[in-house]
Amino acid sequence: MAQSLSIGAIGYGAYKYYIGDFDRSFYYIINSTENLNTEQKDQMVFHYSSEKSYQKDKLKWITLATYGLVAAANIINAARSNDATSRDALYTIGGVYTLAFFSVTF
Repeated sequence: MAQSLSIGAIGYGAYKYYIGDFDRSFYYIINSTENLNTEQKDQMVFHYSSEKSYQKDKLKWITLATYGLVAAANIINAARSNDATSRDALYTIGGVYTLAFFSVTF
């Protein structure tokens, strides 16, 4: 299993090195477009960066809401459970999601 994970990690590393992410592709597209002047390229990069920041902020709030709701649901279900084993498991899951909620907050 460790060998499989190692091979997968090497493949992923090669992908990140040679292909990269969308930001790298966007950089190459902007730089290779000859019909745009420097001001137009800067404006496109600014708008791209602004949109990416907006999406990152929205994703943070969606993640917060999701983790918070899952944590609350598990804690409420644990409080209502009569079975000690189920209650402990639900409290544990609720606690993990509470920690995840706070980790996203900071």
